[in-house]
Amino acid sequence: FVAAMWQAVDYLGSVEQMHTPLRVPDQVIGFDEHKSCRGDRAVPMGDDSNGTTCPANMVEGMTCAAHCTSGAVANGTFICVAGRIRLESVCPGRALVKMGDKVLFTLAAVASKCPPSEQLRTILADALEVALETIDRAFCEAGGNVALLEDDVHLTSHPIAKTVTIGGDINVGDGGSKDLLSSAVQLSDGTTAVGSRFAIALGRTIGRVGSVQHLQTPLHLPSQVSDFVPYRTCRGEQARPLGEDSNGTHCPTVMSEGATCTAKCDLGTTANGTFMCVAGKVRLTSVCTGQKHNGSVILGDKVLFTLAAMASKCPSLEQLHRILALALRIDSNVVKGVFCDLGKEVLLSKDDARLAGRPTARVLTIGGELSPHVGESERFLQMAAQLA
Repeated sequence: FVAAMWQAVDYLGSVEQMHTPLRVPDQVIGFDEHKSCRGDRAVPMGDDSNGTTCPANMVEGMTCAAHCTSGAVANGTFICVAGRIRLESVCPGRALVKMGDKVLFTLAAVASKCPPSEQLRTILADALEVALETIDRAFCEAGGNVALLEDDVHLTSHPIAKTVTIGGDINVGDGGSKDLLSSAVQLSDGTTAVGSRFAIALGRTIGRVGSVQHLQTPLHLPSQVSDFVPYRTCRGEQARPLGEDSNGTHCPTVMSEGATCTAKCDLGTTANGTFMCVAGKVRLTSVCTGQKHNGSVILGDKVLFTLAAMASKCPSLEQLHRILALALRIDSNVVKGVFCDLGKEVLLSKDDARLAGRPTARVLTIGGELSPHVGESERFLQMAAQLA
């Protein structure tokens, strides 16, 4: 003690006990202060949702749900874990909801910085040896600065690091809740294979990771929202009428999925064809021909398809037109109205990244129309269904 004190200060004189050391039993040696959550941070989903049942202040472990206008029971619950609202609650209305078990974990760590959320998802998936889509959500929040010990400073070359909170939701497959719960527990233990993979991968990404511990024992929560496909609407103003007698459309401002509308004809005649809202996009054509071109419109069946894909980019429309005709083995003149919309960038799994030769890809929406000959509509419909 004296030797170490001499190294730390310029001068050290006499040292003496001011009282005999005391042994005092039954005293507080630790205090786990549970963080509360703000109920207004629970955001319900679904077109039947109207607020939540969450109180203004939620204590650790408290659950609440979306409030459904129709009086139906919401799918899934919100839960307060370590000061953060987790999970989702949905009043789906006409949307699609997939339910399943979830495992939640929350870690506290000392690190140089937070990794991006998509990188964190990949790190967690690799550490837990699960598919990337199994990690439903991952987050990392940086807290205050902490001074590192001398040995840690030598390793990092930085005297300061940050406290970070890392968490995620794991989608549990059939019968896998116990295994994934056990694996999530091991994330904080560097002596286990799971914990070692997690610490090494995280360190490679952000440079340095210090201590890792669970803020809350990982939780297994059954019957939670694992996927939500919102009911997509279309903007009626995107419907473009054709023909010299056309004067706007009868389309509402917001069109629900599957809704149809037509061109508005000045002469009061009935428009040919309809617009249709499909997967958030106005499709097909509606025409008011007028007197000069009356009878020049050819009507027939249409087959519509819409695909979601992941790829590096969209092909040109000419390429896409040719690709679809070749895949369906039909005359290219039958393929109409092709499109490819570029969506968000997503991080690929390790195996997919190796195949792609790149770490990310883009979400694409690909669609088109087929104009079958008389009597071939059903066959064309079956062929379009096989594109995916």
